[in-house]
Amino acid sequence: MGAIRRLLLLSAVLILLSGSLAATEEVVAPSSLEESKTMEDLLAEQDENLASYKAQLQKAGEEIFAEKKGELRRARAQKLQNAIRALQEKMALELKERQEDLNREVLRQQLQLLLVSLDPEEQRSRLGQIAELQEQMEAVQALVEEEYQQKFEWIHAEHEGQGVEEILALQREVERAMQQELAHYSQGLFGALEHEVAKINAALGRS
Repeated sequence: MGAIRRLLLLSAVLILLSGSLAATEEVVAPSSLEESKTMEDLLAEQDENLASYKAQLQKAGEEIFAEKKGELRRARAQKLQNAIRALQEKMALELKERQEDLNREVLRQQLQLLLVSLDPEEQRSRLGQIAELQEQMEAVQALVEEEYQQKFEWIHAEHEGQGVEEILALQREVERAMQQELAHYSQGLFGALEHEVAKINAALGRS
C-alpha cells in the first residue's frame, strides 16, 4: 500500500536529518574500535540507536496515520452526503407518487363545487370529502417523513460504523509496517553487534 511505502520513506528521511543514520554507520562500519570498549558499551550503544530509531519511526507513523485518517474521514463524509441526497430524492418521489391520486381527487371535488350547481347538503358533502382527502395527504406525508427519518438514522449509523472500521484497518496497517521496519532495523543492529564482538574477540586473542 502507498501508505506503507511513504511511512518507510518518511522514517528514512527523518533518520537522515537527525543524524541517526550516521550513528548507525558507526556501529556497522566504524573506522576504529578501541580495545577498551566493552560489551556493555556496545549493548548500550545498540539500545540507544534502537530507541532513537523507534522514536522517529513512531513519529513518522503518527504523521502518516493522521494524514490518511483525515483523507478517510473526508471521503466517508462525502459518501454519507451522497447517500443522504439520494435518500431525499427517493423519498420525495415516493411522496409525490402517493399523493398524486389524492391531489387529483381533491381537484375534481373543488371543480365540482365551482362548476356544478349543488344544494347546500351536497356542498357540505363535497367539502367534507375534500377535508378528508386533505387529511389523508397529511397522513401520507407524515408517514413518508417518519420512514425517511428511520432510513436517515440507519444510513448515519451504517456509515459511522464503516468509518470506524476503515480507521482501525488503517491503524493496523501502519502499526504492522512500523513493526516490520523496526524488526529489519534491529536485525541490522544485531548483525553489526556480532561483527564488533568478533573483532573484539580477535583483538583479545592477539593480545
